[in-house]
Amino acid sequence: MAVQANAVKAEMARPRVTGNVLDLSTDPTLPKPRTQIEVMETGNGLTLADRKLFNVLLAYSWDKLSDPDAPLPPFRASTADLRRAIGDDTESNNVRLRQSFDRLMQTLVRFPYWSEADQQLKEGGSPGAWARIHLAICAQFSSKYSLALYELLSLRANLREPRWEVTLDDLRESLGCADKMPNYAHFQRRVLDPAVSEINELSGLVIAYQEIRSNGRGRKVE
Repeated sequence: MAVQANAVKAEMARPRVTGNVLDLSTDPTLPKPRTQIEVMETGNGLTLADRKLFNVLLAYSWDKLSDPDAPLPPFRASTADLRRAIGDDTESNNVRLRQSFDRLMQTLVRFPYWSEADQQLKEGGSPGAWARIHLAICAQFSSKYSLALYELLSLRANLREPRWEVTLDDLRESLGCADKMPNYAHFQRRVLDPAVSEINELSGLVIAYQEIRSNGRGRKVE
């Protein structure tokens, strides 16, 4: 009984990839860890294709990486399969794919840290340690902001109260545009509203946001 209990606990601690990662018609999903979702890019950051490719590579190598003591064989996939998996099958060469690989190997990211008290105060409960990410949905997004917001909201979709209160600065940083569009109206028109619309259209999630304004002069959105 003890062995069975441990086995069940281990399975619960590490969800599995579903479907065929390289065949979007099978609706492949990745149980993406929260630590891989709440990263903050530095420098020029990653493109939409880079983010899609990272998800595919993580899902493709998921089972092989589950055993820290196992020898790691090379993970092999054809470039044509990888292009299809990220929704880039209209490309006839591997230039963009090669550029994405280069950026993934060179881009530094930062990981935010929240204490348990911060979690309770900010969100009324902690998001899950994993989010079930549908790779076929990711492949359809036309904006990296849509993909980033989809993953951040997927962490919270199954909470008892699926609500996320976030400062405007933190939201910008989480979406990878911390140094872009400092004007809220521009950010709303070019990033937030298109991302919300695309997520509602493609993902199966139904989302909306409410602005919280300061009490000071000008009633600035916070």
